[in-house]
Amino acid sequence: MKKIYISGMSCSHCVSKINSALEEIGGKNIHVDLDNKVVTVDIDKSNEDIIEAIEDYGFDVDNIE
Repeated sequence: MKKIYISGMSCSHCVSKINSALEEIGGKNIHVDLDNKVVTVDIDKSNEDIIEAIEDYGFDVDNIE
């Protein structure tokens, strides 16, 4: 399970885009918390792969735990 802190998310359309980005690279059990700007996801990709996928959708990754 990873926590991904993302700036630029503000609406349900953003949630859909984040879900699509993470599903495309194998993300499961995705939960987007708009209030805290954090996504939790089960994923086996490197942080670099996750950042690239999310940034391709126009968002900035602030941190991954």
